[in-house]
Amino acid sequence: MADDVAAELEKMDPAKMSAFQKLQLEQAKMLQEQQDFLKQQEEMQKNRALEQQKALQQQYQWQQEQQQLAAQRAEEERKRKAEKEAAEAKRLEEERAERKRREEEADRKREEAAAAAEAKRRKAFPAKFAALNAKVKPKEEKVLPKHERDPTVAFWRKRSVNKDKEKPSELDNIEEAGKAQRSKAADRVEQAKREQEERIRLAKLKQAEEKARLEREADEKVRAIKNKIERDITDLKAESEEKARRTGQARPGGRARSPLTACIAAIPQTTRS
Repeated sequence: MADDVAAELEKMDPAKMSAFQKLQLEQAKMLQEQQDFLKQQEEMQKNRALEQQKALQQQYQWQQEQQQLAAQRAEEERKRKAEKEAAEAKRLEEERAERKRREEEADRKREEAAAAAEAKRRKAFPAKFAALNAKVKPKEEKVLPKHERDPTVAFWRKRSVNKDKEKPSELDNIEEAGKAQRSKAADRVEQAKREQEERIRLAKLKQAEEKARLEREADEKVRAIKNKIERDITDLKAESEEKARRTGQARPGGRARSPLTACIAAIPQTTRS
């Protein structure tokens, strides 16, 4: 209805328009400009929100790619370390086997040398060793000192020996270290993923709050403009009626109403507020 009134006023001759009609036309134009401005602002806000959402999606995709690359690099590093650890363990095992073989070879050679020396001595003194071979000496038992004969001391000595035997080897230590490093790498990747999701959630929340604030401000501006126009129209209407009463233009049965006043009164209350 307000648009119809504005269109009707624009068709009128400005010279024949009253001050109230001119103010009404100006207020209608101002309201139309404000509505156009608010529509333009709303469209700009929508475009800005779409751009921000697109940028966030691109950033999230890029971060997902970075996380995948980091996970891939961590997996490659883990494989490389595992291969290195396996090669090192194989080398240590080979060195241990070689050392054991050399020790066994040295023990065998010493035993062979001792047996040869013993045979040589027996051959050199057959009469002496013949008498010794006839006698079989009982095996002498090792006599412990008095302070070590206590059962508690023997128990703790045996436990100490078993504890030394149960110590982890160097290969076990390398495997445990590799497991700990892989677990730390997985924890770091998971922590980075959680932090990224939290940042995206906060950004979306901030965007929603900003949009709600802008909508509230726009509604308040529109409401203030409408209230001002309504007050101005009411003041002009009261002033016009007062002038009509003073000049004796009021009808006996009620106040005189111009076509413009009738159009204004016909505007719905929801539109006028």
